[in-house]
Amino acid sequence: MGHYEEVIHHAEVAVQLSPKDPGLAFWELARVYAALVADRPEEYLLSAMKMTEAAPDFVTGWRHFVVAYTSAGRHEEAKAALQKVLNRSPDDRLKTIAKSVPISDHKARERFLNGFSQARLPD
Repeated sequence: MGHYEEVIHHAEVAVQLSPKDPGLAFWELARVYAALVADRPEEYLLSAMKMTEAAPDFVTGWRHFVVAYTSAGRHEEAKAALQKVLNRSPDDRLKTIAKSVPISDHKARERFLNGFSQARLPD
């Protein structure tokens, strides 16, 4: 909702309090969305990386990696991340992701979907 610093602070405190928490990926997800909404591409990529490290099979992390890599112009890495998405969720299509993505900020949502489009996720 545009409160980047506040989200980051709460996520960092949560991770410090429980660094081995099995739900750690969800705190990283909070950082991912905060960076996406705040349009902070470097933090977005780093947060996506931390999320996939915390939960390598959590497809949402790989989806954000696709977008973060395309945003950074790292298209080969975006293709590799897209393949990981499709390995975990073979029915993913641009139209189904567009219907289910929980991003209410219009510009962030557009960046997110555009990243998939650039990575050539099938319609």
